[in-house]
Amino acid sequence: MMAADESLPEGDGHGDFANRQAVPFLLRRLPAVGVALATLVTGVAQLVISASINHHHPWAADLLINTGATTVLFAPLLVLTSVFGRKFAHSQHTRDEEMARMSSDVSDLHQQIESALAQIHETTMRRIDQDREEDLKAILAVAVAPESSLVARSLRLGRRLGFTSVTGPRVRIRDSDAFARWELSDSVQDSVLVTVETFEGASLGTHAWLPNESADDLTYAIARVLQGARRYPGDAAYHSAGIFAELGHLLELGYRADTGAGGLVDPIGPILQLTGKDWVLTDFCITTRSWPQYQVTLDRLDELDWDAHLRGRQGIDIVGFREAFDLAKILIANGRLIPPKPESRIPEVSNGAGDQQIGTNSSG
Repeated sequence: MMAADESLPEGDGHGDFANRQAVPFLLRRLPAVGVALATLVTGVAQLVISASINHHHPWAADLLINTGATTVLFAPLLVLTSVFGRKFAHSQHTRDEEMARMSSDVSDLHQQIESALAQIHETTMRRIDQDREEDLKAILAVAVAPESSLVARSLRLGRRLGFTSVTGPRVRIRDSDAFARWELSDSVQDSVLVTVETFEGASLGTHAWLPNESADDLTYAIARVLQGARRYPGDAAYHSAGIFAELGHLLELGYRADTGAGGLVDPIGPILQLTGKDWVLTDFCITTRSWPQYQVTLDRLDELDWDAHLRGRQGIDIVGFREAFDLAKILIANGRLIPPKPESRIPEVSNGAGDQQIGTNSSG
């Protein structure tokens, strides 16, 4: 124990450490301090000599006074520069290294943030695509593998998103002057009410398409209704599956426009019927399906001679417009379509540079 005590250094350990740190610092500064002291002694010597020769050589005395005073003043600056200059340079270098490290860290952080945001976006879009994939599968199946449950699902989707008419969309029965209107049944789940009607909207008959019935059960029932109304086009002309293709096209058009699937959101509105190559009759307006977009709201059908107004415009399917216009007028007249009041009209949803709202007070 005594030997251990005798081996301990005297004094405070922290003080010894400070002394050990101070010695190298002074040793490093000793040459510069020596130079500064030598310079100071030289300056003082010049001042002394100038005083002794001032009477005999005044000009030399003045020169020595100037150089000596300058040397005496320069010596402390040399000492300060020696002591603190390197320390300042070292501190500046340390700060520069710290700033460079911080800049690198910030750059790495930005990259991490961008990577995280990109991953969030990718995951979000993948989930949206998965949801849309299920919707589009059901809609596309309407045209290629129709079942009442799939049609009912698509109609519910159209009602929820608002891209089908509240009275149900309708499609033309090919090679006849009759139409098939599709509505959800409130009595039986996944069943669809299909009404065969005239161009004017007069019902010829309705069939409840039940989940246990096949597609040909429905088309057979429609053929029987057409035969009973003396509107059956004949076996060679009756394209029974055409109604499913027309309905699938209508639903896909409305869904993609309303959800922005594969592009931008540009809702057409609650679609009642497609007419011609490019026109749509909705619950609120007559509108084109593609660019340039034209719209005539239903409460302004009588404001202008819209046929003459549109006839000269480039790219207008005037035949399709006339069909939509005549259908809208007839359905409004018989109460099957009610124009919205101006204050309740839905806001415009297509405001691109090529869009033209022609259903306004201006002649456009």
